[in-house]
Amino acid sequence: YELMVNAYKKLGEEAANIGWRVHNWLHMYITEAIPEKFESPEGGEKCIDAFLEWEKTHQIKWEESERLVFFAPRALRYAGTADALAVIDGQKFVVDFKTSKKIYKSYYLQVAAYASALNEELGLEYDKGYKGMILRLDKESGKFQEKAFDIQESVPVFWSCIDLKKWNSKRIPTLKYGE
Repeated sequence: YELMVNAYKKLGEEAANIGWRVHNWLHMYITEAIPEKFESPEGGEKCIDAFLEWEKTHQIKWEESERLVFFAPRALRYAGTADALAVIDGQKFVVDFKTSKKIYKSYYLQVAAYASALNEELGLEYDKGYKGMILRLDKESGKFQEKAFDIQESVPVFWSCIDLKKWNSKRIPTLKYGE
């Protein structure tokens, strides 16, 4: 059993390391510090190939990479780092790069939170502001999966999750009755 747990942890660490190296290369690429060809004994080359193939399918103007976002208008605040901001085929997007096996629903909330914070900071309306994009770069096939979406539906769900987290951390007082 312990051998299986350790093997599982090792695979998770390797996947995280590949994700970090891919993100680092993409950051250098976007900021025009053109990186050398991506080569790593631990893998990740296929993610870069997928990214370069995806990039050929669009007209892209990269605006920023690793953009810190902060949201403070509500009692609850949040901050994070958006992987990239870009104008893609004439529309503004917050782009989140993923090297995971699939696109999970929680990714939509993460990207929507970043886009919402940027729109708030810049005074942009949803319809004229940043939209969300999740770009999954497959480590095995070298293919990409792109999901572009309007953030309007996801932002209220994000805030509901924040409210649920806040509620979950509170102690619920018990009633005394029958005395």
